[in-house]
Amino acid sequence: MPKRRSLEDAIRPRRRPGSGGGGAGGAGGGPVLDTSGPYTVETDTGPVRIMFSGRDSNRAYVMTDPGSLYVTTADSCTCPDFQIRRNPVCSHMDALRRVQGLSLSAGPVSPENPRDPHEGGGTEILRAEARERRSEEVFQALRRAEEFEQRYGDNIFISEDDAALRSLWDAAVWDSIPYEYEHVLDSPDITFGLEIEFQHGINADIARELYEAGLIPYREIQGYHQGRVPGYWAFERDGSVTSSDRRYGGEIVSPVFRDTPETWRQIQQITEIVKRHGGQITQKTGGHVHVGRAILDERGTKYTRLLKTYIGFEDVYYRIAAGGESGGRHRGQDDAYHYAQPARRYWVGMPREVWRPQTVRARFGDHYSSLNVCNQARYPKAPPTIEFRVFNGTLDPKQIQTNVKIATATVLAAARATESSPRGRFVPTEAMPLGASFWTSGEDHSAVRRMADLLFTRSKDKRALLALYKTSRWQPRG
Repeated sequence: MPKRRSLEDAIRPRRRPGSGGGGAGGAGGGPVLDTSGPYTVETDTGPVRIMFSGRDSNRAYVMTDPGSLYVTTADSCTCPDFQIRRNPVCSHMDALRRVQGLSLSAGPVSPENPRDPHEGGGTEILRAEARERRSEEVFQALRRAEEFEQRYGDNIFISEDDAALRSLWDAAVWDSIPYEYEHVLDSPDITFGLEIEFQHGINADIARELYEAGLIPYREIQGYHQGRVPGYWAFERDGSVTSSDRRYGGEIVSPVFRDTPETWRQIQQITEIVKRHGGQITQKTGGHVHVGRAILDERGTKYTRLLKTYIGFEDVYYRIAAGGESGGRHRGQDDAYHYAQPARRYWVGMPREVWRPQTVRARFGDHYSSLNVCNQARYPKAPPTIEFRVFNGTLDPKQIQTNVKIATATVLAAARATESSPRGRFVPTEAMPLGASFWTSGEDHSAVRRMADLLFTRSKDKRALLALYKTSRWQPRG
């Protein structure tokens, strides 16, 4: 187990080279913060582990015992306590300040003096050691991610550079991916929306808290596709997840969103409320992402590129969709993929000509296709969107955020990745249907490498994609 470092270790006074031993705070030799870390600090809610970002003593990653990771400074934090509940100083900020020497209101966690396992403490000791090992794995991944950024930066094609792939692959650990609030997507103008399904939660309590938070316009759950008010979320019954007595489970539908801090705060708040009142993800729940299609042209060239991209990487999309909370099992395995039907079923061969959007929507599947481009045919009043139905349900805001990144990046790539562009060569030329890799692929990750290069230019987005992909496995045919 890695050696735990105390608060005194972090702020131990030492002299700078060439100093004359000046007083604290002077140019000569005051206390110098050792940013090598990591450090463990006791808080009111339990121990937290702190690792500074590079050599920057003003920015750190703070990891809690359950495994949540936050980006923290002395004045801000990405945790719900600061972002949603507006606590001016959360426990993570306080812990960081103490390591920085700005406050010494409480002591650090000292190296444990474990009790004899035969006295009843053995199980807890093993759990603590497991948490320490896991936190060290996460911090190692964060170090590798920073090293990757310094060496390669953005716009590196991992499908053409094996060394870069190995470096980014090692850094792609799911627990090391932070939840973000600013500049999350690759375009500030693209719009999106969400449908979050869950089961078992007490609907009356969820509706009450959502209403009191100003997120929904009504105090009670509404009927399917009823009661929607622009600018508000909608809390609705859905026959596929709501209990027969209508007391438990439902679907929460977002308004039209853009990439703003408030958008990501609301998503985090919604998932917190649902989980607090017993909402759970099951093999019946989906997590649909709608992306505004205004960026696609009416001639059809970009629509064709969208379909080429999705069908050419369809097997990868299903693998990613089953990751995270689902543990590698796609919900469609229980019902022959009824609610997320493989798009390949509706497309015989890859497109050879430019199709007009209305022709694509007429020929390409139906509402239950995993990539639904004909949503308005069924719901004429629905916003004009491309619906990604492939994703499993999740109440993990970080997984929702990664799903949104992937969906919006797919549509953006369809609009931008022309044949003459650097990423255009990664647009697939043949189908990769669901199940293509289930028996044969093994450790061949070439498809996800090309997909990452096509969808994303920023290395942090490629890392999130690979991290979610690594939590899952290839899915069988429908």
